[in-house]
Amino acid sequence: MNYALGQEDMMFAEAIREGRARLPPDAPLTRAWRRFSYVERGFYGSQVRRALAHFPADQLLFLRSQDLARDPETTLARIAAFLGLSSFPPMAAKREFERPQRIWPCHPSEADNALISSLLEREMGAFESLTDLDVSDWPVMTFAAFREHAAGASGGAHLAPGWGQGLTQASGTQ
Repeated sequence: MNYALGQEDMMFAEAIREGRARLPPDAPLTRAWRRFSYVERGFYGSQVRRALAHFPADQLLFLRSQDLARDPETTLARIAAFLGLSSFPPMAAKREFERPQRIWPCHPSEADNALISSLLEREMGAFESLTDLDVSDWPVMTFAAFREHAAGASGGAHLAPGWGQGLTQASGTQ
């Protein structure tokens, strides 16, 4: 998105590998973190842990946007029940404010996908465990399954030794 808005001059592969050098480690609320924390935004497990540090689990409802799109009645019924409300009245599905299809200057390579998947696997596992949501069909997880299957062929040699260690420490995972 930042690339499309003209706020990013790095290509995707470079941004996910080198872009985080622009992030001040002691100031996570700065604009740089909002603009350039591409991989870090996917640390969903850490985000849920932070929410749980401030709110009891019974005050949080986790939903998948895919479920709202695919089965709005059931998802809305879950929201109403969670809030202690009567069911929402039935209504026809409506899509508003859909964004236009974007044409990107490049697409992630297999190495890019493998890198992102390796960095987010633990986070996604924690997220799935903490929220009881099935994320096995999310792109980072489907690529992780592919990578596990193909591990014999590449052995992860496309990643620099120790790459990502700072990320797991920053995200609160080990």
